[in-house]
Amino acid sequence: MTGPLGIALNLAVIVALIGNDSTGGGAAIFYGATILLAAWRGQAGCEITVVPNLVLARDDQIGCPFHPIDEVEAHLQRRHVAATG
Repeated sequence: MTGPLGIALNLAVIVALIGNDSTGGGAAIFYGATILLAAWRGQAGCEITVVPNLVLARDDQIGCPFHPIDEVEAHLQRRHVAATG
């Protein structure tokens, strides 16, 4: 599922996993590790798919919760580059 509904669903799962006492620690470690791995790979905004993408040599980005933030950052960076010439 893609688009706003996919992103909302993915965020709801993340919040549910981290908010649960039984799964919170493991989920925090998983998401923390995948954020670092995604940063190392340069795969912005799609931490959930970074491990399968690394194993399968792909660049899938489905339901990525931080994609809207990355889009805003990219837009602001383009504006800054254009303004500084």
